[in-house]
Amino acid sequence: YQDFWGAEIRYQRLEVFAKTGFFMPNSDYNSIGLQLFYSDAQAETFFGSIPPAGDFFAGNLRTYNGANSSFNANLIYMGEFSDDSPHTFKTGISYSFDDYSDDFWDRKALDPNSPAENYVQDRIEHVPGLFYEYSYQKLERISLIAGLRYDYHNQYGGILSPRAHVRYSFDEDHAIKLSIGRGFRTANVFMENLGLMANSRIWNIRMDDPVQQGPFFNYDLRAEKAWNMGISFTKRFRLDYRDGNISLDAYHTVFEDQVVVDMDDVRMVRIYNLDGRSWSNSIQVEANYELIRRLDMRMAYRYLDVQTDQIDGRLEKVFNAPHRWFVNLAYQTRKKEDRAYWSFDLTYQHVGSQRLPVTLANPVEYQLEERSPSYPLFNAQLTLITKNELEWYLGAENLLNYKQDRPILSAEDPQSEFFDASMIWGPVFGRMIYTGIRWTVE
Repeated sequence: YQDFWGAEIRYQRLEVFAKTGFFMPNSDYNSIGLQLFYSDAQAETFFGSIPPAGDFFAGNLRTYNGANSSFNANLIYMGEFSDDSPHTFKTGISYSFDDYSDDFWDRKALDPNSPAENYVQDRIEHVPGLFYEYSYQKLERISLIAGLRYDYHNQYGGILSPRAHVRYSFDEDHAIKLSIGRGFRTANVFMENLGLMANSRIWNIRMDDPVQQGPFFNYDLRAEKAWNMGISFTKRFRLDYRDGNISLDAYHTVFEDQVVVDMDDVRMVRIYNLDGRSWSNSIQVEANYELIRRLDMRMAYRYLDVQTDQIDGRLEKVFNAPHRWFVNLAYQTRKKEDRAYWSFDLTYQHVGSQRLPVTLANPVEYQLEERSPSYPLFNAQLTLITKNELEWYLGAENLLNYKQDRPILSAEDPQSEFFDASMIWGPVFGRMIYTGIRWTVE
């Protein structure tokens, strides 16, 4: 109970995994392997506050307690069609078990005049599966991987997931890769969006059929399913006696089903099943070259276009910068036996403009522009490596001390309906200087 706004996240996770296998008698390739994985995670969080006195329904406190126990097993058989054959395969069975617990409590739900709701649910997922993967490789010139798996989800039913990957080398310096595949997942909307609780918005998970009686599995959200396809081209070259390489990657992802997290109602976080189209297009160009002896340069540009049909129409994904540039310069002084040497690293990033959630329903003083400005980021690090492999480093992040303007709306009144600390599109802490010592023990 406090006048100020606060947040706390406690997260604990335990993981245990094991791998074992053996080769079949009289074979150097045929083998059987078993992979086991278990994890247990617990999360306890709160966001907001309750005034010590006054209106009982005032404040914006919400808490989320979640738990997940997960077990995965894969039994894999690898084989070849004949000795020294370029044709090999991998097949097997898998099983996935997940036990989830969600306990989301919003104080606003106590107000009979508020549309806020509390969401509490325990759910169990069983997913047995079968898979088969074929591989072909000949003279290191061409390789092919084609696979198909079938999973049966205890709530979503049977799901086929094909995939294929082809790589062709024209020569030692040129190669091209093609890939296509389908995948699915179950969305865990609270744990995956904890940052969106840092505001006064009401969470609204829309049911496809609100009149239906009985429990809704995962709040009636469908499994996310998507196709991903892409092409990658790499070229190695030698210029002025120094090596370099260039790569071009282009990928297209299209969703059949998707859980949409919609921030464009300034009073709500709206979560619902996709009704329409959703896709992303990604293009990245990267070049690496040694400018002079021991001075390496890496340059990259990425274009990312993400569009989704939402309640308010087809919109670009919020907080996504379609354009990003990256330049890294790394220099190292000459290594000499029994002597220390220096390493220098300078990185520049340019983050392009991002679409921001619509805030026109707020008073003018709590409205944001439609898009954020683009901004630069410079990071640098200097490292001294001694002859005993002891490293002392001194670095700085965000050298130009760039900071987002107004990262928190209505910061002066965290109890108001306009309070929002989830509109973060850039740095909020400014320049940071750090130093340390790294000691490697062999």
